[in-house]
Amino acid sequence: MTLISMVAAYTILQVLVGVASWFDYRLEECELTDKTVRDGFRARPNWRNLYRWYETYTVLFILGTIVALWIFATTEILPRID
Repeated sequence: MTLISMVAAYTILQVLVGVASWFDYRLEECELTDKTVRDGFRARPNWRNLYRWYETYTVLFILGTIVALWIFATTEILPRID
């Protein structure tokens, strides 16, 4: 269970770093288009749109699965081991 949790934590970290990188890239893109095209050409990314990003649901699925596995392991599997 610990190994599975570590793999899940690593995967979640990778997703979060990817989101942060994309967010920074998008801000730079908006600054560039403001200078070259016109102000407000591209909308800046907003954390309030978190529910629209597939990464949100990927992280929630991983967290939900890990929590369910830990609950199952501690309530069903571990008590039956002699």
